[in-house]
Amino acid sequence: MCNHSSANIYVLGSYMCIIVALIYMSLENWKTN
Repeated sequence: MCNHSSANIYVLGSYMCIIVALIYMSLENWKTN
């Protein structure tokens, strides 16, 4: 159970990282246009 929850947190962190990167790239594109 503990391993499962920590794995969930790791996956959640990965998704947050990807989402933040996508938002950052979108803002950069929006600024240049």
